[in-house]
Amino acid sequence: MSLTFRNACLGIAAGLFGAGFAGCGSGTPMATYPDAITPISDGGVDTTLPRSDAGSDALKPEPMSSQTNVRLISGAVRFLTNGPTCTNEAGSTADRWCAFLTPSTTSLDNLDLFVVNVTRAAAGTPIACGGVAPDPNCLRLTRGFFEEADAPAPHAALFQGDTLVFFDVFGTPFGWRPGMVNARVLTESSGGDVHDCFPARKGNAIACFRDLPSSTTSVTMTDVLVGRLDAPTELPLTRVETVVSASVADAQVRRFQFGFATPNGDTVAWAARQTDGGPELLRARKVDEPASLRTVATGVSRWSTSADGTRWFWLSGFASVNGTTVGDLQTAAWDGSGPTTMIASVHDYAPSASGPVAALTGTLDLKSVKSPATAPTAVTDLDSGVRGLLAVGAEHVVYLKRFDSIFPLSDGYVRRLDGTQVTPCTLTTGTDGLRYGLRFLPDASGLLWARVTTLNVPVGDLPPIDATLTNLTTCSRTIIGSKVGDGDWEVASGAGLVFIDQSDNTDGSLRFRGLAGGTTLEPATLIHTRVDSFIPVFPPGAVLFTVNAASAKDGLYLNVARGGQERVDGGVDGGTPGDDAATNDAGVAVPGDAAPSADIGTDIGPAVGDGGTAGGG
Repeated sequence: MSLTFRNACLGIAAGLFGAGFAGCGSGTPMATYPDAITPISDGGVDTTLPRSDAGSDALKPEPMSSQTNVRLISGAVRFLTNGPTCTNEAGSTADRWCAFLTPSTTSLDNLDLFVVNVTRAAAGTPIACGGVAPDPNCLRLTRGFFEEADAPAPHAALFQGDTLVFFDVFGTPFGWRPGMVNARVLTESSGGDVHDCFPARKGNAIACFRDLPSSTTSVTMTDVLVGRLDAPTELPLTRVETVVSASVADAQVRRFQFGFATPNGDTVAWAARQTDGGPELLRARKVDEPASLRTVATGVSRWSTSADGTRWFWLSGFASVNGTTVGDLQTAAWDGSGPTTMIASVHDYAPSASGPVAALTGTLDLKSVKSPATAPTAVTDLDSGVRGLLAVGAEHVVYLKRFDSIFPLSDGYVRRLDGTQVTPCTLTTGTDGLRYGLRFLPDASGLLWARVTTLNVPVGDLPPIDATLTNLTTCSRTIIGSKVGDGDWEVASGAGLVFIDQSDNTDGSLRFRGLAGGTTLEPATLIHTRVDSFIPVFPPGAVLFTVNAASAKDGLYLNVARGGQERVDGGVDGGTPGDDAATNDAGVAVPGDAAPSADIGTDIGPAVGDGGTAGGG
């Protein structure tokens, strides 16, 4: 079947802010979404899973594995691609579960969605996925999985905290958590009108949006739906109120934003117009208390909350000025009282995990406020000529001054939020750094980032990448692996780094490099060759990965030793350590790692001159 979507929210993205930031952009509304994919047969979903091109497969060796790997399921497998694929609630003692997709064996041209208990698998429990007898440690949640093939994906599947949301081919939204045998329908839907479902980062609250038939080509009216997955009612989500989620009158200024506003996920908040052309209201309500609905502020946009959920941040008088959207950055108490302007004419901002706020003004000045609660007007000037924020951590901000308008590349600089650095740390002065994929080490001692080594590649090919670790004390750089796949690097808890190198951008060699003494890298060990995707899972301390090489060794694998102990390929070829020196001290946070990320919500705000953003709304 083919779904038709009417929706003002432009996809799901991870925020970079304090607890609960999420936003839905309100640019020009669309009367209907075009078909997200070309329907295949009557199944309506693209069931093609990642696998190597048949022609190139013949020239590649068979996949090779270390002895520490266990194959959980054979055949074509892929992970979720529009959000986290494993449970990730901080402080949870529940077993870790991960989702994956396989071509359906019973429903033509459809996909099966499974969830597997990685904790049990890592402990040695035999796992049987898709067998005749159901395995309680590997559950099939649907035989007709659906999400858009490309971003934006308003019908995306993802975990946030320990809650999974997904859609079937009829556009029906579902929710699931560990301990449930089957997924639960969240609310009634018709032809994909329910979209952009996202859970709270902690607990079992979920929010979705439903576009109404009363929407026009000029205005999109949307019901905000909220509830808990364990609600006693037949359908757990109920309507909170109706808002204008998009209006032609707002042009490219984003006026609708929604998210969970507190770290424990008990309060939802949204900024939106109630009527077309009316004032924008910031409203909040406890999930379980309809009577607690209140208006926090009027005429504010791009709200966020502090990491502890006790203060608000927003842009007041937010508007487009000469093509740049700016507003006065203000902070207020939780009840909305005492709004105070911290920095005027701000284009982009982000609170840090420890309290300070970084802001980029419309005049390209980078500033910070160290103590928004006690000294909101004590502003520190950090730098000038800044074109975009990349990330904000507990103590540092990473930003760019130059960018390549053709390729998603930029330079990169890092500075302490308190302004104690005389000069910033330079990651790279050329436009050869990737503006995504930044990863902080858990102790903030190092930054993992990527540098493009050459753009002289055939049309259609991705350029080669050196995954690089910057020591945040000395700012010296070490190449972790060369010819690393696009985004194929992750921090494996405090144990080390996992990455795919020698990649042809289809598959490559999955390796692990341990960390000794903070940022001292140990020699690389091979986990498996011909790997196309992977996920570190901690706890229990494992790496889940897929092989889709059109071979008898294809499948979903688990490596419990975080990279294995033996080097079955004969040694280290995952990168050459070196001291390609940079300057001064540095520190960088990353989306979803160092700073307390927002609950995954909707489209993040516009970049500064296409230079990237850490802002939202």
